[in-house]
Amino acid sequence: MKGMISVFSQAILIFCFIFSVILRIHEELVNVYPVLLLILVPRHPEDCKNISLALKKQKVNFVLRSTREVVSSITRVYMVDTLGELRMLYRVTPIAVVGGSFLPGLAGHNFSEAAAAGCAVMTGPHVGHFYHMLVEMWQINPLAVKQVSGEFELLQTLKELLGDASTLGARQRAAKDAFSIMSDGVVNRVWDLVCRLGIDSQTNTLSS
Repeated sequence: MKGMISVFSQAILIFCFIFSVILRIHEELVNVYPVLLLILVPRHPEDCKNISLALKKQKVNFVLRSTREVVSSITRVYMVDTLGELRMLYRVTPIAVVGGSFLPGLAGHNFSEAAAAGCAVMTGPHVGHFYHMLVEMWQINPLAVKQVSGEFELLQTLKELLGDASTLGARQRAAKDAFSIMSDGVVNRVWDLVCRLGIDSQTNTLSS
C-alpha cells in the first residue's frame, strides 16, 4: 500500500462523465504536472472497452486495474474496470471529481465515501438526490465540497488545488470533518428517535 500511496500522491480520481472533456482537462494539466495520474472510474465497467480503444487511438499510456500492471511515471491514466474498490482508491487519492454530477438526468453521484476518506471533493451542477447532503456539508464548512459549473471552472479549480498544497489540505480537512460531523448528527437523530419510540411504547403499555 505504501508504494501505491507514493505513486498516487499526485492524482485525480474522476467518475467518467464526458470522455472528451476529461482528456482535454487532463492533457492541459499534464503540461504543468508531467507525472499527474488520472484515475478514471467509468460509471459502468462495460464502458471500459470503448474507452480503452479511444485511449489507444490517442496514444495515451494507460493501465487497467484488472490487469494488475504496475503504474509507472509514464502512466497517464489508471482505469478502474473492477467493482468494490472505490473506498481503497479514495484513501490514496488527494482529489476526487464526482463525474455523474456534470450531466442532467443521472441523479448525481454519492460523494460521501470521498469526503469520508479525506479527498478534496469536487462536484458538478447536477447533484440530484445528494442536494441535501451537499447543503448540510456546506453549512458545516463551505470548503467541504467544491461545486463547479462546467469544464472551464473544473480546470481552473484543479489547477488551484494542484498548485497550492495549503488550499488542497484545507479542502481535504473540510470534507472529512464536515462528513464526520454530519454522520454523527444522523446517528444522534436516529438514536433520539429510537429513544422516543421506546418511551412512547412504554407509556402505551402502562396506560393499557
